[in-house]
Amino acid sequence: MAEDGNDRKRKAVDLLSEVETCDADQYATYKQLKAMDEHLTATIHRNLRRLETQVQAPPQMAQATLVVSMSYSYDPTAVIELPDDVKAEDAAGQWTFRVEATIEGGPPSSKKFSHFFRKAIVDLDDRLYALPNSIEWSSFRSGDESDGFEIRRPGKTGFSDHMLRLQLVRQLAPERFNLSPALFAALAPYLAHASPDAQTRADVVKAAWDYIKMKDLLHVDDCRTIENDEAFAGVFDCKEMPFQSLLSQLQKHLTPTGPVTLEYRLPLDGAQDGLVVDEQRFQIEVPLEEELNTVRKKCLATCTSLDEALAAERDSLQNQMDSLAREINRHVTRREWMVQFTADPLAFMDRVVASQDADQELLALETQATPDAMFQQPWVHSTMELLLNRE
Repeated sequence: MAEDGNDRKRKAVDLLSEVETCDADQYATYKQLKAMDEHLTATIHRNLRRLETQVQAPPQMAQATLVVSMSYSYDPTAVIELPDDVKAEDAAGQWTFRVEATIEGGPPSSKKFSHFFRKAIVDLDDRLYALPNSIEWSSFRSGDESDGFEIRRPGKTGFSDHMLRLQLVRQLAPERFNLSPALFAALAPYLAHASPDAQTRADVVKAAWDYIKMKDLLHVDDCRTIENDEAFAGVFDCKEMPFQSLLSQLQKHLTPTGPVTLEYRLPLDGAQDGLVVDEQRFQIEVPLEEELNTVRKKCLATCTSLDEALAAERDSLQNQMDSLAREINRHVTRREWMVQFTADPLAFMDRVVASQDADQELLALETQATPDAMFQQPWVHSTMELLLNRE
């Protein structure tokens, strides 16, 4: 955002006092307009700062459900270009496996499947496809956000079905963890999400602290010690532990969330068209006011661009005003010179000659030469050494 109007102010060229006073009514009107302009400028910049703060603030999030659907199609009559590892006599049509996602139960969002999953790995059936037969999809390589991906492969004669193994790796920030059964049983009422998986480290630490406070587990005489109750004693395998060791003790019961692994047996003995073989639901967070935030960003960019253009125009006008003021001052000085000359030419010229003589005497004064002994002083060598060694 451009700087505030008051910060851009600079000292304009002042007119000489000899310039005649302008019309009083026009000057009063000018002051009113200037006050209105300053008030309007301050209001605009105040709102721009508020808008910039809203844009830079973390967006408010809302809970939603991501429904991931796996569909399957098989066309036994399809004629396709075969890969090198499949012979023409072995090919039998073509199957298509598609993974796509939709968001339910939340505000409208432009986020798609590639925003929530960073990678997917599909392992094909070893009986039909020679190793290596893994296919990897990555949200980084896919470019623009997509609502899913699909895989197409030829079938094979002599097989009525084939196996397909799918691994979905979620895009989780911050990192999520799975809790051990014992720790989840103790902290379940205090966790933000009542699930043993997809818990952040901060959620687990907060739940443990809430549990300690509610159960009053801090030592009466030493608050640096936790006196474990039966549940915590079973989890941490000790009756007492230092408070500072709580994080390390919790970490032993946290496992990073792994990929979602799914296996399917898909038919190859009849035409299939868009058969939904499975649906998986994931709890996600989406921006609460995504569309409004987009409008705010566009508005801020437009206002910033306009403010920069207006600032450049203001500087140009100020330069023109300064140029005009200097020109007026030159004319005023020339006019005063001529007025004094016409009033008494002889006396005026005498003053001019006297001023020139004084200037000439000043310029003709002999200057005192610096004696050579000045450069033989001890400080000269140290000063020169300091200057030469300066970086």
